Amino acid sequence: MRLSRWTALILLPILGSGCEAPDDAASGRVATALPEGVEVARTEHFVFRDNVLLNLHHFLYQWATIEALRDGTAERRRSVAVEEIDGPSELDATELAAWRSAIDWYRRDAIEKDLLFNGDMYRLKGQLSDIEDADGEWPGEVDGDYARALRAVLPVYRRHFWPQHHRVNVAWAKAAVVELERYGATIADRLTKAYGGTWPNEPIRVDLVYYANWAGAYTTGDPDHIVQSTTSDDTGNWAKLETLFHEASHTRSVFGAMQSEIDAPFPEQAPRDLWHVLLFMTAGHTVKRTAAEAGDEDYVEYGERNGLYGRGIWAELYTKASPHWASYLQGDLTRTEALSRIAAAFGE
Repeated sequence: MRLSRWTALILLPILGSGCEAPDDAASGRVATALPEGVEVARTEHFVFRDNVLLNLHHFLYQWATIEALRDGTAERRRSVAVEEIDGPSELDATELAAWRSAIDWYRRDAIEKDLLFNGDMYRLKGQLSDIEDADGEWPGEVDGDYARALRAVLPVYRRHFWPQHHRVNVAWAKAAVVELERYGATIADRLTKAYGGTWPNEPIRVDLVYYANWAGAYTTGDPDHIVQSTTSDDTGNWAKLETLFHEASHTRSVFGAMQSEIDAPFPEQAPRDLWHVLLFMTAGHTVKRTAAEAGDEDYVEYGERNGLYGRGIWAELYTKASPHWASYLQGDLTRTEALSRIAAAFGE
């Protein structure tokens, strides 16, 4: 999940690819014995893929970021904990030299570029996730320096890190598919009705990566595409559903119609990030309500669980918006009435 402007919803296309899956496929929807380049799971609302190159790209990016933060060559920023950095190394001298070279390149050229908002990172991610056969020909538009760095360490990654990353990614997909088969239709229906939107015509593509960005997941459009970390949240399957449907809410089809509604009652434009507070509240409420109906009344939605509504400007946004938006989500107000009352609260 990310804290960003509405313009981040419609960005560059990102695709993905996968590898093999373990046995015991959930509901027959998780593939077994898959070669790289094939999706690992599919439901009515999402299709999950596991791209070795996209995983490697994010892994190098986060490893390089942590190193730079530790030695003070990068400015303080939100980062991802990379467990392998401090673990025992099984790389031989040749592998270590190749790995060191790739990390150094990412430190020089990549880590100052945001994975979501930087155009170079968008293009590279899209190009890598389009590659179905990592050992075959790569599109010529892939940046040559990154192509060389990634090709040089791909065998190292496959030997030492990919098996674990892949197992976790596929296990995450399996667990998500079971819950989506049970509750996905209900959540999707409630969410789109709350926003006044519709679900995309095709299942939303989700690339599973061991490490994503600091927020754990992010979404781009044209086509709709989610990049989802499989190690960013350990609070159970309801959290998986909230993350997925939160990210789906960043698509134009699901949320786009509501943006103009949010701005309408304000003299000029709604406060920055109000739309995102409402999105967090809506996805969280929808999953929490569904969990309660399923007998789990203890689920705490993401925004509350992580103290999101008490930070900085979000504290004011939430304080003024939440009573009215909660009344809407509970059916006591129309969407128009709730947004008008929110605008009035800011006017006061």
